[in-house]
Amino acid sequence: MTSSHNAKALGHKSRKASRAIFGCETVSKGQPAGISRPLDDKLENRSGEVRPAHSLEEMIADWKAKHGEPRRFERGASTDYLSIKAYLEQWGYRVRYHRSRFSVSNGRGRPKMLSRRQLLELVDEFRTAEGLAPILSEAA
Repeated sequence: MTSSHNAKALGHKSRKASRAIFGCETVSKGQPAGISRPLDDKLENRSGEVRPAHSLEEMIADWKAKHGEPRRFERGASTDYLSIKAYLEQWGYRVRYHRSRFSVSNGRGRPKMLSRRQLLELVDEFRTAEGLAPILSEAA
């Protein structure tokens, strides 16, 4: 069944089905077959938009004014399981991964079951005590 048959089925004799359905002229612009978009002067004349001319240095200065200096981490700092486990072992904590949670123990009492976020919050407590940048950005 061709598009003229589709248009006739919709009750329109000479119009294309897209005009009958959408009520506007359509055109295909390098899109896959069968996909068309409405002709719109606003879409065609995008070059008239005014964009502020900022240099890279100005954009960096604006970002630093809003957010402060970016956090810096020492070489080798990582948030993977083995790095966190080794870091907390320096502080006397034992970390194990069990059933998608972390078991954290310092040798006294029952181990605490923590989520990954809670584990990173614990690591951040020790990092800030050492004067290092915290891992979680909200703690910064």
